[in-house]
Amino acid sequence: MTGLIRRAATQRSNNLLINGDFAIQQRSAADAKGYLVDRWISKPGTGGTPSLSIGRQNLSLGTISGNPPFRYSHTQVAPATATQPRLLQLIEGVRTLAGQTATLSFWAKAGSNHALQVAFRQHFGTGGSPSADVDTAVQTVALSNTWQWFALQFAIPSVAGKTIGSSGTDHLGLRFLMPLNTTFTIEFADVRLEPGIIANPFERIPAAIELQRCAWFYQIAETSFLGASVIGGRSRVAIIPSFPMRTTPTALFVSNGQASFPSSPSESFIYLLPGNQVRLVDDRTASASNGYFSSMVYLDAELAES
Repeated sequence: MTGLIRRAATQRSNNLLINGDFAIQQRSAADAKGYLVDRWISKPGTGGTPSLSIGRQNLSLGTISGNPPFRYSHTQVAPATATQPRLLQLIEGVRTLAGQTATLSFWAKAGSNHALQVAFRQHFGTGGSPSADVDTAVQTVALSNTWQWFALQFAIPSVAGKTIGSSGTDHLGLRFLMPLNTTFTIEFADVRLEPGIIANPFERIPAAIELQRCAWFYQIAETSFLGASVIGGRSRVAIIPSFPMRTTPTALFVSNGQASFPSSPSESFIYLLPGNQVRLVDDRTASASNGYFSSMVYLDAELAES
């Protein structure tokens, strides 16, 4: 923390991380990409048979300066032996902070003494001939069983002369890299990234605003439909996201138990429409009847780890 200054709490927030206090959690379980709490990816590492348990817990008032309401816990249930377990946030756009000095600040603790490594990775996307990933130097902090506040400066490389792919998936990735060959629990709170060399206090964003920022990447909707369906006919319903999304999302429909169709998977199709809308289509081929359904719809436009 040498040479860093903490400003007064009245300073305007410019945290480049979304959901840095882990307040927004739309999912009830981790998905295949490793997301549970919005915008944060947890990975168990590789080598051996690594496994993890992740979750968000409440923090009692007075535990940490600034009184964050939540902490994020990564428990390595079985160790990794090849690539490190990690906690990531992928910030859209590899141009973010390029050629600048940035300051990362956060609270962390562990069940016992462990080293935590921190770095950034510039990913230039896919499609065409994008440049290879570029990693910053790794910095290491020593964790103990008491909460500590850390502030680290990073020189984010310039992207001059680099080529960005056409996929729209380029990003700057924050990487918390955890120990190999051991089990552990590491907890985080109030993670903040900002340009410059000054570590400002964490400023809590109202949940309604932070949810909108998260919704650019992931949303949950509910839809229902009632209509006539005849043999050879077609029933349709369009789901329009509450907020615009980063790209056309993938859609997962999960029935809440109120449905008369589709009667078989072959009768149901999901069409992704321009404008990031989603349409569920039911081609009635098995029987003639009125059709109805009620479903949760999980819309995913998240970035994935490179």
